[in-house]
Amino acid sequence: PLAEESDLSHPRSIRVPAGLLSIVLFAVIAYALLEAFGNAMIAPFEPSSTAEIANIMFTRWVIPFEVVSFVLLTAMIGGIALARRDDEEGRS
Repeated sequence: PLAEESDLSHPRSIRVPAGLLSIVLFAVIAYALLEAFGNAMIAPFEPSSTAEIANIMFTRWVIPFEVVSFVLLTAMIGGIALARRDDEEGRS
């Protein structure tokens, strides 16, 4: 449906504290990052070529690359299976 689902909406009494909490958490994380890194600058580096990335990915990191691709494929198939709706009338 295109309309707002009333079952999924939270009342305003929960939205305001949740918004304030997210602002406080953002401030805490920003403070922690500034304390940890301060004025440190990122060192410049030479850009790598696609051939170098492919060489590293398919020689040194081939097993982790294949494992991650299998996990992502499994997650995609699981998401499709969960999102699929079966017609109850079509079953016998």
